Amino acid sequence: MSIGPKWPNSERKLRFSQSGTHLYIIHIAAEIAPIAKVGGLADVVAGLSKELTAQGHAVEIIIPKYDCLDYSAVTDLHVIYPNLYSYYKGIWIRNTVWRCSLNDLSVLMIEPHNDTHFFGRGCYYDCPDNMERFTYFSRAVLEFLLKSNRHPDVLHSHDWSTGLIPVLYHEIYKGLGLNIKKNIFTIHNLSHQGLSEGWIIDALGLSSSHLRHFDRLQDETFPHLLNILKGAIVYADNCTTVSPSYAEEIQTVEGGCGLNRLLNFYSYKLVGILNGIDYSYWNPEIDPLISHQYSPANKDLFFKNKALCKAHLKKRLNLMEGNKPLIGIVSRLVHQKGLDLIVQALHRTVDRGGQFILMGSSPDTPWTLERFKHLQESMLPTHQVHIELKHNESLAHQIFAGCDAFIIPSLFEPCGLTQQISLKYGTLPIARRTGGLADTVFDIDTAPDQKMSNGFTFDHPTIEGVNWGIDRALKTFINKNLLWRKLMLKAATLDLSWHIPASHYLQLYGDR
Repeated sequence: MSIGPKWPNSERKLRFSQSGTHLYIIHIAAEIAPIAKVGGLADVVAGLSKELTAQGHAVEIIIPKYDCLDYSAVTDLHVIYPNLYSYYKGIWIRNTVWRCSLNDLSVLMIEPHNDTHFFGRGCYYDCPDNMERFTYFSRAVLEFLLKSNRHPDVLHSHDWSTGLIPVLYHEIYKGLGLNIKKNIFTIHNLSHQGLSEGWIIDALGLSSSHLRHFDRLQDETFPHLLNILKGAIVYADNCTTVSPSYAEEIQTVEGGCGLNRLLNFYSYKLVGILNGIDYSYWNPEIDPLISHQYSPANKDLFFKNKALCKAHLKKRLNLMEGNKPLIGIVSRLVHQKGLDLIVQALHRTVDRGGQFILMGSSPDTPWTLERFKHLQESMLPTHQVHIELKHNESLAHQIFAGCDAFIIPSLFEPCGLTQQISLKYGTLPIARRTGGLADTVFDIDTAPDQKMSNGFTFDHPTIEGVNWGIDRALKTFINKNLLWRKLMLKAATLDLSWHIPASHYLQLYGDR
């Protein structure tokens, strides 16, 4: 059943051509950079949408209207649908749908007017009713598409928070007349699956007893629960992951997080597409946040200005002067990123005569933040280490530009963006060979094709692995300066933009 006003065609400001190769694509996500960003998901949604728009496709992005959105980059914010009613717990809840422009992207935001203020709590996640918030949002999205007469060629939902979109479409909205040609779902991180009790599903007008089946949403480990991400895999036309290697890893017992059997069964619709980075934002040739811009097209200026970026960064952070190798990391301080290995990398770098910069935040785990505060205090007097325990966007850009190398010792990494950014800035990565890191960083000693070598890798997430990667990087920097400079230029000239990944998505969408 669907109630509430239909979208008046005369009020539509966007017109979409369904002819030729131009597609109408709607992305559904919990985040988009820079207005609602927690991790890489936000960057992926923004970067892919920008590239698809640049290639002539009509793109809209729908997110929740959080009360903590950053509106600094937003223009033309206005209400487009004041009274959208969506079913929840036996009644129809009113929502307001907003539209804004974000760097030439059309972003729609759904604001529920329910008693518990789902998205009016000053946060994006970390609420005890996360499952209710995002499953409600998913139904409200489809209700809006139906009532506004939107029939996209592609409905592309992202991660567990929108994993119910393909399920709701097939179980309810397809029968109500909503017409979507391709339903695509992207797994950004398989470890977050969205386990739900049955009443949460029933509250949306779905039948939990129908869906609690081994071949539908029943969780593989806890059969009394429903698994939202599993439902997306089962119901979507295609599933993507954010790198080819991660697509392979999640089909194994070790990397499958309990869903490896399911992913093997549906391997025919599983595709790994490597993320790109947004060159309009991450690009040392035009970056306004770094002290000196540089490009590999001008080799002399490249090395001169990158050295000036290093000097500026060290001065800003009160690090000891001199041409010591400088290793950096910008990361969330969570288990996945290898916390013990980050600490080991810091100590190993200093012990071997280098300097180290860490920018990390851990709002969800106070004990982790406390651990790094103690480390910060102990290293401060040395003037060889700087630890920044909050995110600072301008400093992040300066770390990528000013460091010589970048450490990424992740326990697992679906794609990773920091190694791609560091490569663009000519800062050589030292990375554990897993997931997207294995698809982008190729070792100077062990790469099967030495023409691809652009950094340093290690196979095992151990102290010995980190030490091996750090030691070889520092020795190369100190003893093989010409090789290091050659690697810097090679890294900076790689095409890691969204252009190639977008072409792969368009193939999946059916455009070419």
